[in-house]
Order: sequence, then structure tokens, then C-alpha cells
Amino acid sequence: MNTGQFQPADPTGTQSTTVVMMGLGATAHLTPNGSGIFMIIISGSVQNTAGNNGPLNNSKLQIYYGSGTAPANGAAVTGTAIGTQMKQQSHNNTNQMAWSMSAIVSGLSVGTAYWFDIGLVDVTAPAPTGPVNLSNISISVVEL
Repeated sequence: MNTGQFQPADPTGTQSTTVVMMGLGATAHLTPNGSGIFMIIISGSVQNTAGNNGPLNNSKLQIYYGSGTAPANGAAVTGTAIGTQMKQQSHNNTNQMAWSMSAIVSGLSVGTAYWFDIGLVDVTAPAPTGPVNLSNISISVVEL
């Protein structure tokens, strides 16, 4: 059984209207050494700084994992999406909203290193006017 607890540095935010990776996998990676089944829990804060008192400030977050080289911050979406996508919606760009997501992934190859990351997209309508920022990120990975 293998476990990992990671607190990556806050990534640069995004204004992308397509999913981009946050680059957390360079810090958050683990190699299964028994079952090849991981439980992943990621939490933090999200803030969309687009237009206070304007249109809704929306963003969507999703957990991704993969093997090989971890994606950099701002890279195109890669890896496999797991768990449920989370949508953040706010009318006030000064609020940081706490979030937490979890997922279980099975069928991982024992002895192969896997990275864990967040894919993030800014979906503020009609168009993004400020970045979506993640902060205070904590990643827990436990081999079951």
C-alpha cells in the first residue's frame, strides 16, 4: 500500500474557455505497489475574478490522472478524467469558494508512476474578463 500527501504551490490562473491543466502533477504523483487502486481527494479554494456584479462568474474543475510526463500549467487537457466535474458559480468576484473532489481509480499498473492534476475552464458568459484562480490546494492519494 502506498500513500501520498501533497500541497503544490498555487498555480497561475486561467482565462481559457477550453479546459487546461493546472500543472499540479509535477508535485502530485505516486506509484502503486500493491492493488493498483487509488482513492484521490483534492481540495482547495477557487476564485473567478471576472466582472463583479456583472454576469455570473462560472468555472468548472475536474480531476485528471495519467502516466508519463505530467502536463504543465496551462497545457491542453490530457490524461483521463475521473470523478464528478465540479461547477463553481458566483455573482461576486471577491469570494473564494472552498471545494473538494474525490474519486477512486482502479486498474493502474503496479510499478508505474501516475500524476494527478486539475483541469480547469473559465465559462463566464458572455466572455471571460478575469482569470480563475486556485489556491490552498491539498491532494491526498491512498492506495486501497
